[in-house]
Amino acid sequence: MTTRRLALWILCLTLMGAGGCEKPANVLSRLLVQPETAADFGYGINWVTNLALPHGEKIIYAELLGDRLVIYETGSILSVIDTNTGDILWRTQVGKRVERFSKPVRYENRLAICSETRAYVYDIDHGDLLKIFPLAYVSNATPVIVGGLLIHGSPTGVLFAQDLDKGLLRWSFQVGSSIGTSPIIAGPTLVVASNLGQVYGFNPYTGVVIWRTSAFDKITSQPTGNDMLVYIASNDQSLYAYERASGQQRWRYYSKDILVSNPSFIGDYVFQWVPSEKYLCLDAVTGQKLWSQDYPNADALMLHNSMLYIARPHKLMMVDPDNGDEIKSVDISAVDHVIASSKTDGDLYLIRLSGPIMKLTPR
Repeated sequence: MTTRRLALWILCLTLMGAGGCEKPANVLSRLLVQPETAADFGYGINWVTNLALPHGEKIIYAELLGDRLVIYETGSILSVIDTNTGDILWRTQVGKRVERFSKPVRYENRLAICSETRAYVYDIDHGDLLKIFPLAYVSNATPVIVGGLLIHGSPTGVLFAQDLDKGLLRWSFQVGSSIGTSPIIAGPTLVVASNLGQVYGFNPYTGVVIWRTSAFDKITSQPTGNDMLVYIASNDQSLYAYERASGQQRWRYYSKDILVSNPSFIGDYVFQWVPSEKYLCLDAVTGQKLWSQDYPNADALMLHNSMLYIARPHKLMMVDPDNGDEIKSVDISAVDHVIASSKTDGDLYLIRLSGPIMKLTPR
């Protein structure tokens, strides 16, 4: 388990192994991308760390939560990394190995990770276990935290909120059918979609319904949204944009396919994988189709230097956001997952499932 700051790396290159520092070839061989590769897409290496997972173990979730990178591994191991230094602050086993956990979430200095029946709350800086409490209903999707309330959707169709301090049930609401996706916060509104196509907007503190609408078939993809609009893909072959405040439909994009992939948005653009149209980009406000490209398994990360950065398996692409044309791509074959810290000009975290992690910052 090692942390290599960039200054140390440069020193190693200079001293050629003097004073106990590793030889440059040894350091370079363990980098997920080489410095010149990072420079090709406008970035420099900030730090490198390695969880050094045992053989056969791997990272399941990697979540950037403020200034902490939270890792959940097979074996129910939870790790927290300081994003400023790359230092591994703590590691611990959470719950039992047989428990299935959703992605971790954060509220202030508290980190919560939930199994289908229990919530575990930790001090995010020191790893102290602060609280374990049972969930009021079974849940198998990631919750959202608002003002100290842990809000879950349940396969029984119940949306419910419990406080982080004592685990008390604060409110619940039956939406009428199973909830298989995670609730989201769009501006001040809590939004949840059910498997049968109902979409609700709630006051997250009281559970009072603000608005409701519906698609014409199942919703199995994860909703997303911002202060203005909520984007939802449905099995009815449509991508919807709803007004965040009222639930009124702003636009609907019809396709020839059942839509099961998650939509995403960056700035003025919404992205959706449509099997017959490939990777589709729409105007976020009007729903007008801007372009489509054959970019399977694409993950739009951010806008940087007037280019759209897209991660694909073992490849990082820089794309013209106006027409989708590839401007440049670099090989990242040693990388399994890329996280951007912001949708605009963010840092990049490169992750290999066996444990190596690298932070890159804009040059």
